[in-house]
Amino acid sequence: MAVSSHRLKVAFCALVIAVAAASSSELDGATRQSAVTVVAKVTTGSAPCVATAIRGSVWVTHFSDWSLVRVSPRTNRVVGRRLRVGARPCGLSYGAGSVWVGPYGTRTIERINPRTGKMVARIAIGGAPYDLLFHRGSVWVANASAGSVVRIDPRTNRVVKRIVTGGTPANITAGLGAVWVGSASGTQVFRIDPATNALTRIEAGGETPTTVEPTADALWVSNQGSGTVTRLDPASSEVVASVRVGTNPGWLASGADGTIFVPNGRDNTVSRIDPATNTVIQTIRVGAGPAVFKRAFGDLWLTHLRSKQVWRLRVG
Repeated sequence: MAVSSHRLKVAFCALVIAVAAASSSELDGATRQSAVTVVAKVTTGSAPCVATAIRGSVWVTHFSDWSLVRVSPRTNRVVGRRLRVGARPCGLSYGAGSVWVGPYGTRTIERINPRTGKMVARIAIGGAPYDLLFHRGSVWVANASAGSVVRIDPRTNRVVKRIVTGGTPANITAGLGAVWVGSASGTQVFRIDPATNALTRIEAGGETPTTVEPTADALWVSNQGSGTVTRLDPASSEVVASVRVGTNPGWLASGADGTIFVPNGRDNTVSRIDPATNTVIQTIRVGAGPAVFKRAFGDLWLTHLRSKQVWRLRVG
């Protein structure tokens, strides 16, 4: 399904809109769960989008200054030189000995040698890459402008499959035997069988369901347009709970104790959901424009699109 470049820019940059200037690390609300500690606030560059564990470091893409940096989990400091990549990078993954970057503005995927920092391949995908994932020997790319997911073979650096999803494919992850893809438009998320490339469309129970987080017994979906997180039964795909969180919820993740952490991009907060009760049990004030949670080195790493920082949070 064709999507105008203006609409795509608005959809992808929904997390980047102006937000209030709150930047306190104060923790609000009582909880019986494990304590949450802000271990470090690492200044990495302009508009950090995704922080991912790669080869003993946390690598960070920067949407505004088109760069990639490494952070030492031992010192919580940027190490080495800043690498220049394509326009507006966000998606980041590692596999087949390479770092894979999705520059949203180039309609390509870049393959980088992590030892030398040099790009070894640039792969055209025919659309704007919102997110990507290395899984089961392939690179899976959410091709936002084309309404599809492409599968790349790292042995040949070629697209070997295009899976039409419709919508605006967004966050992409794996779990429960499948590849899961959110959408920056509509109300559906997508399940892909990596063995057959078969696609299943699933009603998420909210508007603009950009992110899917599979856990052992649930699918958690962040609905940016509705300000909710829905919990789906992975067996039936039915919505079993809808939880009101903050404004413009972003890419959520599960903590070490099983609670679900959701960044609210316009509120400068994180909502913490207890899966036992499907309720918000804590609100955490964070830096400006919280966007994406990733798990790395036993902690949660949260990018902030408006503060140039990545925060490291420890649960327990």
